[in-house]
Amino acid sequence: MPDSFAWARMNTDYVVVEEQVYWPSIPQTVLDDALAFSAALQGPTGALFQAKLPIHQSQTGVVIRHSPGEWEQSFYAKRVFNRNLAQDEAFWHAGSPCPDIRIHRT
Repeated sequence: MPDSFAWARMNTDYVVVEEQVYWPSIPQTVLDDALAFSAALQGPTGALFQAKLPIHQSQTGVVIRHSPGEWEQSFYAKRVFNRNLAQDEAFWHAGSPCPDIRIHRT
């Protein structure tokens, strides 16, 4: 889950002086949906799905995205199809064949 994180800062004596963790519980329905979508991508439907996407890719896969820790609205979590492309930008792919394709450019 790329939106979850844990980090710690240590001083020169290797004593933790600051840390933060945001690793929320994900509803079982979201986990089940991610597993089902991932399984569907393994068959002929998955090949058709990916054939509709831009060809420049490095890594693909189903991931779970969720609201950030400082989010003031209701918590959300959903499965998305993640692709890493070769530019330093992240955006929602307009006009995609599936409304929840998340494309990361790196």
